[in-house]
Parts: sequence; structure tokens; C-alpha cells
Amino acid sequence: MSMENLIDLRKFGQEDVELIAREFLRMVYIEACTDYAKEVQKEDGKDEEVITSIEEILKSLEQTIILLDGDDEFLKFITSEADGNSTEEDGEFDRF
Repeated sequence: MSMENLIDLRKFGQEDVELIAREFLRMVYIEACTDYAKEVQKEDGKDEEVITSIEEILKSLEQTIILLDGDDEFLKFITSEADGNSTEEDGEFDRF
């Protein structure tokens, strides 16, 4: 059994691949935040082990995002109110 890539990233330039990877991690981070919020808001049946696991995942994703981005601007942006301004990087992501 061989594993095939869903997307052949060799077709893209290195800069584009880096942007795709960074955007993917951001999406995973946001989804994990959503899952975390749903779990802690449960009134009955809260699973502290699941909450702790999601917290650890979020911390790891945060560190990875900061490493790849070189700063914590994305994390600051999603934890604050959006100002409606688009960045140059947003335009790059819109290409995909």
C-alpha cells in the first residue's frame, strides 16, 4: 500500500508552499480553539482530560505558528477584535 499526496506541493514554489503550510496551521489552530470553546462550555459531561489535551495542542500550535511567522501578530490578531484591514499576506493567501 502506497500513500499518495493529496496535493503535489512540488508543483508550487517554495514560498508558496510555506504560505500554504502556514495557512493550514492557522486553520487547524482556529478549529482547535473552536473545539476547546465547545468543550469548556458543556454544562454536563465536561471531560477534563479532553480539555487538557486540547490546551496542550493549542500551546504547541501557537509555538509553531510563532516559529514559522517569526512573530505573534496572527495570534494577537485572532484574540483581538478585527479592524477590517487586509494585509499584503492576506492577498497572497487569496491566490489559493
